[in-house]
Amino acid sequence: MIITAVAVGTRGDVNPLVELGEEMIKRGHEFRILTHEAFKTLGG
Repeated sequence: MIITAVAVGTRGDVNPLVELGEEMIKRGHEFRILTHEAFKTLGG
């Protein structure tokens, strides 16, 4: 499954999606977060 999450806000809005995305990727899904470029370095 391909999933795109959208977060417009602060790091507090993005961090939970990073955690969710990491787990979804482990389970074989493709996960993307659409957010501000300032958060590009979060996650693996």
